[in-house]
Amino acid sequence: MKHTLHLALLSLALLLALNSCSHNNGDIGPWFGLWHLESIDVDGTEQADYEGDFFFMFQGKVFGIKHLDVKNHLMGECYATLDIAADNSSVTVNFVDDRYSMEDNFPNVLMQNQATLAANFHDGNLLTLTYFNTSLNAHVTYQLKHWE
Repeated sequence: MKHTLHLALLSLALLLALNSCSHNNGDIGPWFGLWHLESIDVDGTEQADYEGDFFFMFQGKVFGIKHLDVKNHLMGECYATLDIAADNSSVTVNFVDDRYSMEDNFPNVLMQNQATLAANFHDGNLLTLTYFNTSLNAHVTYQLKHWE
């Protein structure tokens, strides 16, 4: 009986391991994964009040932002649809659900509810995103580092 239980648990663990996939049909090349928002600049001026507590997430057609406190507890999150240009030169995010409104939930991130951001990858681990924020009448630049 004990041997059968161990064998059943081992089989279940093996089945789960072989069927697991971190990308879950969401592999989108260099974009995929969790990115730490290192800094925010507005017209070339770094925002001194940004505390480094946001993460950008890219998977398939979904874009997300997570806000963590100093103990890495989740403070909030927002999700949007994601459309990446074929040449990876830009990405469009659209927060279509009011529950996940960027402007309402995370005003200090300075992203509008719909934005097309120009993208520049550096060495695969660094990403710069820039767009013109019409509410601020200014260019906003995000510096991100791939989280490993």
